[in-house]
Amino acid sequence: MKKSILLVLFVIASFKGLSQKYDMPKIEEMEHAYQNCLDSGVHMLQCSDEFYKKMDNVLNEVYKELRSKLDSSQKVEFRNEQLLWLKKRDRYFTEIHSEVKADGLQGADYQMSVLDKKAEFVKDRIIELMSTK
Repeated sequence: MKKSILLVLFVIASFKGLSQKYDMPKIEEMEHAYQNCLDSGVHMLQCSDEFYKKMDNVLNEVYKELRSKLDSSQKVEFRNEQLLWLKKRDRYFTEIHSEVKADGLQGADYQMSVLDKKAEFVKDRIIELMSTK
């Protein structure tokens, strides 16, 4: 298992010169817009929901971009590695609800906190994938 993950990372690393639609400044720009939305104090739950959806969309685009450059066997390895990450994500997303409830948050604050933690987890994966380019 560890060997296949290293193989995938090695293959992805060979694409360091890829042009990319998203880079760290773009991600930071999205985070800044999110914070401005929250700071407005209006429709803050919607701000959190939209930011999470944007991060999820960026992850999908980065994944597709990387995958498009791989041969068939590399695609299988990359897909398997991503499936492992998805299982990890699902476990973490389940844990988030318990953590936020333990903090005593309710209603919109609860939902915003959950969405924010989900977005951060997905953003970390985006950065991980982008760093292999």
